[in-house]
Amino acid sequence: MFPLLELGPLNLATGGLTLLVAAYWWSRRFERRAAHPAAADAAIAALVAAALGGRLAFGLTQWSLYGADPALFLALRLAELWWPAAYGAALAAIALVARWRGVAPAVLLDAAALALPWPQALASLGLLLSGDAPGQPTGLPWAVPMLGAARHPLGIYLALSAAALAVGLARLARRQPPPGRLAAAATLGQGLLLLLWEPLNAASLTTVAGVRVVQLAGLGFIIGALLALRPATRPAAGS
Repeated sequence: MFPLLELGPLNLATGGLTLLVAAYWWSRRFERRAAHPAAADAAIAALVAAALGGRLAFGLTQWSLYGADPALFLALRLAELWWPAAYGAALAAIALVARWRGVAPAVLLDAAALALPWPQALASLGLLLSGDAPGQPTGLPWAVPMLGAARHPLGIYLALSAAALAVGLARLARRQPPPGRLAAAATLGQGLLLLLWEPLNAASLTTVAGVRVVQLAGLGFIIGALLALRPATRPAAGS
């Protein structure tokens, strides 16, 4: 693993640096795909909301550490984000900016969803480099050494899954689905990724009953996306 990148006198955290590059890449892709003046404001709002929401949720899920030192909520630790909260906060921010600028929220949400998976794949590889997402121990031949054991390369699994999601969303976009369908499909995909890979996360937070918190969030994403993807009910004839 390469948690630090040494550039002369500077020691940069690879996870945080990769996340910054991915965030910038996403914002440029989003603005280009949205092709609307409101996209620039929405991108900034989404990144701020993701940073704040993701850090707050991360601190709450790591309360034994953050509760003892609340100053950590303001610390410059870019990789310490809880992804489900960051994703949800970003979507909410984009929708709010769209309404404020008089744009249909679905238009910007679709563009944001289509722009995300490739930068997400890059950020996932950053998790592998930094060692921030250690996989469960395994004897598989492609295991990577981390924290004194051979472990699942969870960052690679997440990156490949994000790439597959990118391909699927691009194919769906070529069919020109109704507004909002791309965002819903992307959220469905995000939920499936959380359900699929979280059991391999050695640092996964579980509830008293042993249920993984991230998987609960993924289930919420899936339910919300399926509700959004339901065909609209047409009024009965003559009503």
